[in-house]
Amino acid sequence: MANNTFSTSSVSLKIGFLILLVIMIVHIIGFSIPRWITFEINFRLRYPESAYHGGLWQHCVCASVIKSGACLCVSRTNDPEWFKIVQATETLGLIGLVLSVFISAFMLFYKQNKRHKTLNICCMILSGVLIFIGLTLFGIKSRESLDAFNTSASRIYDEIPVGKLSYAYILCIIAGFLCIFVCTPLFFYDLYSHRSPLPETQVYYTPRGQIHVPQHGSTFGGQQPVGLAPIPMQAQWGPPPAYEQYYQPDNSGIPYKS
Repeated sequence: MANNTFSTSSVSLKIGFLILLVIMIVHIIGFSIPRWITFEINFRLRYPESAYHGGLWQHCVCASVIKSGACLCVSRTNDPEWFKIVQATETLGLIGLVLSVFISAFMLFYKQNKRHKTLNICCMILSGVLIFIGLTLFGIKSRESLDAFNTSASRIYDEIPVGKLSYAYILCIIAGFLCIFVCTPLFFYDLYSHRSPLPETQVYYTPRGQIHVPQHGSTFGGQQPVGLAPIPMQAQWGPPPAYEQYYQPDNSGIPYKS
């Protein structure tokens, strides 16, 4: 059944699942690496280059001379309330992405219906919104620190300092953008354009013959599937033994009525 479900799934669902898997991996990388914000100062060659890197969960202080360097990282503590909100929204966004990947895999390889697709789209949209809320809040608050650092440090050091939002933050932006503006339209297209294959049918026997009845009352294209035309059982196998005495040999199976 898994192979049949995959082969009958729409192209948009297959492409959307692959992109969603990439989005989850990209966001996990950005979520984990302490490179959301960076402060770098280059003291020419008289002193080692130094830098501060901050992420959602760690602080890192790095120093390097020529081509060698070392970083010391510690866990974040005593962060302001706005930063805890960023941590919470990004964590919930990641959980939503993981859940959406599992739902998409379930639909692609096992079973899919309109309820599953709708649930998956809602989960995906909520994840993208939460990710962007955290990114926006972090960007606004960090911009204040970056401007203050660049202004004050440039008066002290003989080299222009560099304070910027780093690549892990950009990775999370890419993940949120792809989730909202690429994956969600693909899954919407699959929901409203692709018709799921007919479910398996069950065969019921009646006195007139066999009829195929679809499970769960499913329809295809808004119409009920057409079953096989009833076939008289007596014409194929003769009259049932218990009623054989009521049938005349020349009336083709029509019960004899005295």
